[in-house]
Amino acid sequence: MSTVRRRAFLRAAGLSTVAVGASPSVGAAQSEQYRTEVRPVAALGVGRGQGFSLTLVFIPTDRDRALSPLPAHLVIYDVRGERLAEDRVELQPFSGATIEYELPRTERRRQLFGYGFVGAERLSEVYATIEVFDVASGGTIRAMVDPTG
Repeated sequence: MSTVRRRAFLRAAGLSTVAVGASPSVGAAQSEQYRTEVRPVAALGVGRGQGFSLTLVFIPTDRDRALSPLPAHLVIYDVRGERLAEDRVELQPFSGATIEYELPRTERRRQLFGYGFVGAERLSEVYATIEVFDVASGGTIRAMVDPTG
């Protein structure tokens, strides 16, 4: 998806320019330390009895900076732009963090996607995956990885 089409989609979904990426004017919901994002390429449908997870993994390439943690902000949205789950974490080198959202029993289906906000200088060292899973068994139904990683 081109940057122009992606930005048009995000505007239609009601998301601010913060979610679009490297904007120097960071909104109130974001901290100054988060200037760019790691994002999987798709929104996935989640049905009754299913959950959605976003995982970021930090694999540093610079041995001199390998011991310093990386602040990150993980967020799961629906396609209307509603923020459903979020967590601010410090990713330790060679580790990751996950957030999950389980579809309420009162809903039949919802389209979800995730973003991980990190500092631009370390973006190439962070990899993202999204997963749809069965809540009862915990088994993976569908998983997608960041194609740039």
